[in-house]
Amino acid sequence: MKARSSAKRLKRKRTNAAASKRLAEGLYSAIAGRSQRRGAVGELGELDSGAVSQKGLITLSDFNSKNAAGRRVVKVPEELQSNVLLVIAQLGKIATALEKEHGGPIQIALVSGWRSPEHNARVGGAKESQHLIGRAVDFRAYVQQTEETGEITNRLIPHAETASTILELMRAGEITKGGYKAYNSFTHYDIRGYIQHW
Repeated sequence: MKARSSAKRLKRKRTNAAASKRLAEGLYSAIAGRSQRRGAVGELGELDSGAVSQKGLITLSDFNSKNAAGRRVVKVPEELQSNVLLVIAQLGKIATALEKEHGGPIQIALVSGWRSPEHNARVGGAKESQHLIGRAVDFRAYVQQTEETGEITNRLIPHAETASTILELMRAGEITKGGYKAYNSFTHYDIRGYIQHW
C-alpha cells in the first residue's frame, strides 16, 4: 500500500513539474515574441568585455551562474526559473521605455543574473541577495545609433539614466517594484516587491 501511495505522489509531482515547465516555456515564448517584434531585447553581440557574447534574445541560460571557482556554468534551478522569466519580462519593458527615450533600438548586456551561493560569496554579494533566488539582474543598456558615415554603433546609456527610468516605471506601475541602483559599471534591478534604493 505504501509503495502504491509513493508511486502516486511521485507521478503527481512529475506531472506538476512538467506543467510548471510548460507554463514557464509558454510565458517565455510570449515574452520573447513580443520583444523580438519590438526589437526591445535583441541582438546582444560583443558590446564590451562584460557583455553577453551570444547573439539573440535574452534567455534563461543567460542567467546561469558560475561555480565557486568562477569557471563552470551552473544552470538556474528549475524552482527559480519562474522568477528569472519575470525578470526577463521586466527587462523587455525597461528596454522599450529606454528605446522611446533614446530614439533607437536598445541592447541589453547582462553582467549578472542568478547566482549560485558559491559564486555569490566569491563576488562579495549580500548574504540575502535577490540574485540567489533569481529575482535580480545587473546589466548595461546600449542604444544603437547610425553615425553620419552610416556606421552603426552602440552607445552606453549612463547607468544613472537607466536607474532613473526604472524608478519612473516602478512608480507608474509599469514594472514590478524592487531594488535599483546605478553602480559604476552596471545598473542593478530586482523584483523584491517594494521600491528600495541604496
